[in-house]
Amino acid sequence: MNTIDLECPGCDTLLELDRGFAGGVCRCSHCGTLMTVPEEGAAHAERLERPAAPGDERIDRPDAPTRDAGPQTFRTASGRTVTVEHLDRVPMAPTKRHVVRAATAVGFFAVVLGVLGLCAFAAYTMLIGPAEETHTPAYVETFTHDPDANPFEIEAPNLFGLPLAERVAVVLDVTELDPASRDAVVAFLRDGLGRRAPGVRVAVWINQPEAEYELTFGWQALPVLDSAVLLDRLRSIPSDQPGSELLRVAEDVAKENPGVVVFVTGRRVGDAEAEALRGLLPGVRIDAVMLDADSFAMEDLARATGGHYVTLDADDEFQRWLPQAVD
Repeated sequence: MNTIDLECPGCDTLLELDRGFAGGVCRCSHCGTLMTVPEEGAAHAERLERPAAPGDERIDRPDAPTRDAGPQTFRTASGRTVTVEHLDRVPMAPTKRHVVRAATAVGFFAVVLGVLGLCAFAAYTMLIGPAEETHTPAYVETFTHDPDANPFEIEAPNLFGLPLAERVAVVLDVTELDPASRDAVVAFLRDGLGRRAPGVRVAVWINQPEAEYELTFGWQALPVLDSAVLLDRLRSIPSDQPGSELLRVAEDVAKENPGVVVFVTGRRVGDAEAEALRGLLPGVRIDAVMLDADSFAMEDLARATGGHYVTLDADDEFQRWLPQAVD
């Protein structure tokens, strides 16, 4: 066989990986745990832990995905020291595919049932006529997210350079952003959502102070965005009053059955809040756009749901990417 079977030491999920990665490291596709890949004859995969270091904020979160920072050293429970050259290039081990070998009799009956089903469908079609053809166009992952690409130069519709899906819920949490940064947010949305995208529907929520929030724009097709209205709303939010917890907004968003939720925030979200967001939005891809802020918890949440994690700096990306003037 050309694959290796291994059990994740973090969640006990049975995984498989190409034999060429034997003796290296991989991540669990189910929980994200970083582990060794057993060599021939090795007993099991070992979880990689960061060695304790003063001031290391991520000691207790060794499995959290991180942006590449060059070679990093880890230890296993057996005392081995493992150096990983590039964390962002570590292969993801998929869940093992179980092959069920059906008995001859079961296979025979399956074929018979299939033939009977086709006959029944043919008879049904003859009675009522062919079903009306339906097509729901979708605009999903038509380009690969590049964190260094200027969103204003991407021809396809996007959100801060992120690809869209059929139903995109945008949650704006900008109470801690200054007026210039709020104007920049509107510029990104106006440009990225101002292009045609068949099948895409976008809704925008704004997190307000005093435990309030509102659905500013309901589900609408692209191109659409009344940037003047959105700009007035964002500029009117006091900067010295915190907004409501994202959990209250997420509860409303979850009722709308979105395909993707994009949280755009200028504050650091904690572990407990991020974990609760994941519980409120099961099976939903979550993208996190951090403005002048960083949050390991939101990064973990985005990676765990198959989403993207983007950090934008007012003194860096805003200056390089924004047009010369914002209306």
